[in-house]
Amino acid sequence: MSMGIVQKFSRLSSWTGPWAQLVQTCFFAGVCLIGCAPANVKSQPATFARQPELNGTYDATQQTHWDFIDVAGTRTPIGVGLPKAGNWEFDDQHTPWWVASNTTLELKLEAKLWPERRQVTTEECLTDLRRWRPETQPGPNAHEVRSERSHLPEGFDSQLSVTVGKIGGSANEGVLTLLVGADVSRCFAFLATLTPKVPLSEAELLTRTAVVTEGIIPKIRLRSIDQRVESALH
Repeated sequence: MSMGIVQKFSRLSSWTGPWAQLVQTCFFAGVCLIGCAPANVKSQPATFARQPELNGTYDATQQTHWDFIDVAGTRTPIGVGLPKAGNWEFDDQHTPWWVASNTTLELKLEAKLWPERRQVTTEECLTDLRRWRPETQPGPNAHEVRSERSHLPEGFDSQLSVTVGKIGGSANEGVLTLLVGADVSRCFAFLATLTPKVPLSEAELLTRTAVVTEGIIPKIRLRSIDQRVESALH
């Protein structure tokens, strides 16, 4: 792995504050994150307007404006804001996870809320996750470039990490973004896996990762039973 990209991600992880501070770098210049209308998951694809391409592949660095749509599960209580880019396919009916895949962005998002049980810690939740998903354990060809505490979803004590390298056996460098947390008696996990089919530039990896960490993750929410019933009635 290029040490340059590790250093750039490390610098990114040291920045704090709103999205405006990120756009000071050439990688994120002009990118704006705006929330949009909600939608329920129907286990079906959603196609958005044609996106900028470079050499036949998606070029997120050319995107000057990001709109988001709030996608709420029908079986799970999980809602996630997704960028209106490329083709998203959602499913929380045929899997115990909330899943959203985008072949254009080469992103797969997965989220899960454990059933309530005894009091748990973030570390115990991470142990559970790695037992179910061993690929979330960084391998010898991957490097953790960001690690910090978070309070997302609301009410959870969470750990956010970003790992760069050959993720899940991919031949090209990708990115695994992981958010794992606990409230009093529940665990929550969110995984974002970027696995490019062709090598991506450092700028493209940084931009797509920033869309996840600065755009998608802050919009994660857990809906109450009342909110889910009200949404179903509409």
